[in-house]
Amino acid sequence: MSLDERYWQERLDHLAAEHGVPGAALAVHHRGQALSVATGVLHLDTGVTATPDSVFQLGSVGKAYTAALILRLADQGLLDLDEPVLSYLPGLHLADPDVTERLTLRHLLSHTSGIDGDHFLDTGRGDEALERYVASCAGLRQTQPMGAIMSYCNSGYSIAGRVAEAVTGATFDAALKRLLFDPLGVEHTASLPEDVLRHRAAYGHVPGPDGIAVPAPRWEHRRSMTPAGGLAASAPDVVTFARMLSADGMSPLTGERILSADSARLMRTPQVAVPDTSLAHHWGLGLMLADWDGLAVAGHDGSNVGQGSMMRFAPDADLAVALVANGGHFGKVGDTLLAELFSQLAGVSAPAGPRPSGGPLPAGAHEWLGRYDSANVAMIVEPGDDRRFSLTLDLGSLAAENLGGTTFTGPLLHSAGDVYVADHLGAGDWQAVVFVRLADGSRYLHCNGRALRAG
Repeated sequence: MSLDERYWQERLDHLAAEHGVPGAALAVHHRGQALSVATGVLHLDTGVTATPDSVFQLGSVGKAYTAALILRLADQGLLDLDEPVLSYLPGLHLADPDVTERLTLRHLLSHTSGIDGDHFLDTGRGDEALERYVASCAGLRQTQPMGAIMSYCNSGYSIAGRVAEAVTGATFDAALKRLLFDPLGVEHTASLPEDVLRHRAAYGHVPGPDGIAVPAPRWEHRRSMTPAGGLAASAPDVVTFARMLSADGMSPLTGERILSADSARLMRTPQVAVPDTSLAHHWGLGLMLADWDGLAVAGHDGSNVGQGSMMRFAPDADLAVALVANGGHFGKVGDTLLAELFSQLAGVSAPAGPRPSGGPLPAGAHEWLGRYDSANVAMIVEPGDDRRFSLTLDLGSLAAENLGGTTFTGPLLHSAGDVYVADHLGAGDWQAVVFVRLADGSRYLHCNGRALRAG
């Protein structure tokens, strides 16, 4: 099936308007055909038009790039995924001495370190930002036993970025450009603000008092968090990166081998199951992994203050898709477009998200009442009636900027088993809330990739 540019332009225009997205760009590659379309504006105040080569902040999609850099360094023999990180960072000190001794890059890239992951400390713009950040991790508590459960860990990716600096002798930004961006052949991808300004750059938007998107309070950049989500890129450049991963490590633009075939495949090999299967079925190394009607689909989502992105690729269908946007309910736009593209081009359906069962709370449900928290988010589950709990989301500063508020309270409804759903958590749709009890008896709430421990 051919890619009809007019049709997908109209779909992007319509969905962006419907969901309050100021500007967005979509890129697709399928069996030798390429499509790039854009809609809206890069900044509501300036009115600068979004174009396919405009660069948007990728948020956590950048984690896949960090993982690829680490795997490239492993291919070069400069590091080993299963060696203790301490061997590369002798000064590493975490709150748990045993974790300090045994922590590996595999733990960090698969989000199984158990380190409190929402440590968004700004350590300045200097070249020592990541070194300072790693030093600050000494006070982070261990929120889960290492290796016991997948829990999204931004902190771990910044530590991995510092390892890249230690073994290359370069800053993370320089290593990323020399070892990934340049050989890949992408020209609209950057990590430093001064490089982003060389391009047609988007500005983020957040919900205003009336819920309508307004320019964000700042263009987010914390150099300490670049490995966890500080990149900016155009949608076609993201597709080029996805195609490299899909093609077992070969750049589709330059023909240069970026990763060994084994390393590229390892990135999309399941490392750990994800309790919240609405997000992904498994996590690989830097990639979310899911099964869409038997088709293996990999990718990542990301958001920064008022900007975000979605990347999906399926090697067996020779299909790669990227959406970048600067506010509104861009996730709903992305979910709709991804479902339609994969249906039309690969003949598969996106997994159905969770929905309320319509029934009462199951027997024993009240064992899940309580407060669950991390460094930047707390969730409080309180009694309701026989059909629902009450769930309050209490946000730290960075999460609050993304969602336009600090506290959200609403019903928590049963879906199936230990899976519940809420519709007030900023996703614009039902969001899964999964309760888990580990072998040691500890209780966790798994939502948006994070395992929050009962206090």
